Amino acid sequence: MTTHDHSHDHPHDHGHDHGSDTGPTADASVRVARANDAPAVGRVQADVFRATYAGRLPDEVVALFEPDAFARAWRAGLTDPPEGVHRLLVACAGPQVVGAVALGPSQDPDAEGAWGEVTLLAVHPDARRQGHGSRLVNAAVDQLRQAGADTVTAWLLADDEETRAFLAGSGLGPDGAFRDRVVSPDGDTLREVRRQALSVGGATGLYGVSFGALSVASGLDVWQTQALSLLLFSGGSQFAVVGVLGAGGSGVAAVATSSLLGVRNGLYALQTSRFLGVAGLRRLAAAQLTIDESTAVGVAQPERPSQRIGFWLTGIAVFLGWNLMTLVGALVGNALGDPRTYGLDAAAAAAFAALLWPRLRSGDAAATAVLAVFVALVTSPLLPPGVPVILSVLAALAVGLRRGGRHEGSPTAAPGELDGRDPLP
Repeated sequence: MTTHDHSHDHPHDHGHDHGSDTGPTADASVRVARANDAPAVGRVQADVFRATYAGRLPDEVVALFEPDAFARAWRAGLTDPPEGVHRLLVACAGPQVVGAVALGPSQDPDAEGAWGEVTLLAVHPDARRQGHGSRLVNAAVDQLRQAGADTVTAWLLADDEETRAFLAGSGLGPDGAFRDRVVSPDGDTLREVRRQALSVGGATGLYGVSFGALSVASGLDVWQTQALSLLLFSGGSQFAVVGVLGAGGSGVAAVATSSLLGVRNGLYALQTSRFLGVAGLRRLAAAQLTIDESTAVGVAQPERPSQRIGFWLTGIAVFLGWNLMTLVGALVGNALGDPRTYGLDAAAAAAFAALLWPRLRSGDAAATAVLAVFVALVTSPLLPPGVPVILSVLAALAVGLRRGGRHEGSPTAAPGELDGRDPLP
């Protein structure tokens, strides 16, 4: 098996056994993790990450490395593991868990063939130089080899020479690849995640102008428009309310349509709750900020800390930009009158089309969209405004029944590839 490491900025592969071992530890072993190991793995990961990133990341980011949050994520992953080849192994000194290694398909964009990846390698600071790191690496390589991998990758901090030397001693070698994910020593936020969050927030906020103008044109005043935007804070649902009301539909139809469109946010929460690990008031704030954009940026990040940062930064950026531009649109809409004069009545439809278009890559998605449009066109002349949108959900039901409840695509890997996509926490 060919193995190598990547000398990248990446928050994994820290807290290993560096340097020579002081000798074997009695009853030292490596085994597959169980769900009840989650608290111990969470403590190890939190202690290692805090030590590794102190001075490298802002203090508020390091503070996110909480044992309980890591433990919840690991417990969820071990109880309901993702599809494909994913493993969590733990190093034990007697009955105590003192280290862990997580494995999965390689997330390296340069990966070729059957590449596996060490996504986490951590040994508690109090248990180092006792051979645990070497045992974890050896077990990881064996597990990936059994899964069909012929190459193993691991990312580490660019300036972490100690970890690089340890991995070199384990048979891995640098390939010169690099990615910029971790902040510089001046304490800036994760630059890549920040750029994504602010760009998405800015772009989304801009078409809040159209919502504000359409809302006042449908009969709501400026304060009602602003309250709807602040409290509902879901673009699709907001456009649905003012669209139905503006077309003469009833309040019941408006609320029903809005609620139907808002169901997706509850489904998003099933994903975001796995990496946010929040409770109390922070959980309420997370629920309010769980929208298309914050979810998309959050789940797109490869590591838990950057997932949390991506979610919060994007959610806050969209919330501020959207509500500010909604106010501008409402004020301008009152001053300019009928938004149809300026084409703003088409802005909602254009925004929906822009959000929908990237999701139509699969055959099932395209079939659902075509059938939904057909249902809406046929029923629009016959039913009150808003009801055709509700009925169009039957398109998804029809396509789902035709597929027999199967998901698009197969989780089975193609020849030469490892199964699965999503790594464990």
